[in-house]
Amino acid sequence: MKRAGNLFGAICSWENLEQAARLTRRHKRYRLYAEEFELRRESILGAIREELLSGAWQPRAYRTFTIFDPKERLICAPCYRDRIVHHALCNVIGPVLERTWIDQTCSCRAGKGTGAARRRCRKEVAHRRYVLKMDVRRFFPSIDHGILKEKLRRHVKCRPTLALADRIIDSWRDEEAAAWHPGDDL
Repeated sequence: MKRAGNLFGAICSWENLEQAARLTRRHKRYRLYAEEFELRRESILGAIREELLSGAWQPRAYRTFTIFDPKERLICAPCYRDRIVHHALCNVIGPVLERTWIDQTCSCRAGKGTGAARRRCRKEVAHRRYVLKMDVRRFFPSIDHGILKEKLRRHVKCRPTLALADRIIDSWRDEEAAAWHPGDDL
């Protein structure tokens, strides 16, 4: 498979950052931090763009909190401006990666989601004698960062894009998950 290159310019483009800001604002419109961002939208986006282009952008600390929906989950949320960078990166590399996914992958895909997953599950259950329902405990915290980066490099060859993705991946730490993979850099 051909690896995608020259993606960083598209990530840092003003149009992509604007779209990323719109996506970040969805369902957060009336939150104080979203309103504060909107008051200084152009200057903050300009600063983010300059930081990205100069290589100076660094992710900030995550805010952690617990939700109980439907079970207890620890959430690690990046700050608002970091979420804009995450969306800007995903806007560009998402289509590159999505080409490699099987059709049954529903999470975080436009036109898919829990509804599509539910419909697919019902269709499969109708034709199967046995079904396994499972939930991987702490799935995202247990992902091996080295393996994730290696898989990303199979599809993307743009060095600045990979450096940005590496910074985002490395910014998240969970000491409880560190012992799950011997030799992992979590």
